[in-house]
Amino acid sequence: MSEIVDCMSWVVRKTFWSLGIFLLFLLKRFADLLGLIFNLLACCTIVRLPAMIHYFMNMLEWEWEQWWYTGLVQVFIFLSDIPFMLMGLIVFATLIRIYPMCKELSEEHKGFVRSSELFYSGCHMRGIVAKHFATLAIDLLCIPSALVVLLSW
Repeated sequence: MSEIVDCMSWVVRKTFWSLGIFLLFLLKRFADLLGLIFNLLACCTIVRLPAMIHYFMNMLEWEWEQWWYTGLVQVFIFLSDIPFMLMGLIVFATLIRIYPMCKELSEEHKGFVRSSELFYSGCHMRGIVAKHFATLAIDLLCIPSALVVLLSW
């Protein structure tokens, strides 16, 4: 009888040990996900930082309310950059629309941004990325129907 109890306790112990290893694995993957989100925020900060510093240098008044407002707007711009960065990564990953998008982005950044556009700079660039992402999505949706038409001949 004690052999059966020993066997059952061994099975229960190994089951809980396996469950603990699995939960540890899930916890590490969740930490990786948080790290990815913070890395995206860091990338957005690096992209937006020159425009924010240049705007701060051109501020005529040194009032705290204007500094707080500027910083708050820049934080919301950082957060709005995340979906556009993901869209750009998807466009780069599929390799279909890279050349037209890069060509249009390089034409966009030939001149320096005027100080009047500096506060909200990058809106046109976001439009270019969103346009090419939408075109990519339409292309990917049309590929199956094009294959059906091609194979139905």
